[in-house]
Amino acid sequence: MQTETYDKKFYETRAYGKFNSANLRKSKNWFFGWLRYLNRFVDLESGRGKRSLEIGCGFGAVSNLLAERGFEAYASDVSQYAVKEAQKLSPKIKLLKFDVQQEIPLSGEFDLILAFELLEHLQKPEKALINIYRKLKKGGFFVCSTPFPYQRYLYSERMLGHVNVKHPQEWSAIFEKIGFKKEDLLIKSVIFVPFFYHFHQVLSLVLPFNINLPYTNSTIFYIAKKNE
Repeated sequence: MQTETYDKKFYETRAYGKFNSANLRKSKNWFFGWLRYLNRFVDLESGRGKRSLEIGCGFGAVSNLLAERGFEAYASDVSQYAVKEAQKLSPKIKLLKFDVQQEIPLSGEFDLILAFELLEHLQKPEKALINIYRKLKKGGFFVCSTPFPYQRYLYSERMLGHVNVKHPQEWSAIFEKIGFKKEDLLIKSVIFVPFFYHFHQVLSLVLPFNINLPYTNSTIFYIAKKNE
């Protein structure tokens, strides 16, 4: 991963926008629907007494939502620019810059670690997953998403940084290799309805199937529980 790629220009020109309160609110609307869907499989509502870590946080919207639900929320990104700007918007969240492929430089373990649309950007995703597994508490959950390998999600100028888009069977094999048990891994194919979330968080819609339709985002959720 080229850390210098994820600078101010990247965020302002790659459909993310500027780091400001309006875009943070919009991002929180978007991820509200994600967490609402995922709460069917893992408790993301009752955070009191629990620690969470969001990897590849961007605006930090997911950690904002978790902090509002009582989690002691940590967030990280490989981009120094993103961490600096997100911290200004979210002073109550603990933000750090690090590359998860190298280490997670935090003491203690976490009840919940999340990485949305991150794995496909990593040169060494297995190393990252090993580091994540080590930082999970026994009984803790790792929740992530990464695109289904449709042609439009493979590396291109539009999909800058997509260097490891894999089939769910490939990801499942890696999860099992690093220590997660097959019976403790859920794989859910979904699509996200675009645009409507701009108006309100309840309009952030996740549909429980995967199909390669234009103007929609297709991805796969992986929910893994550490039982050893």
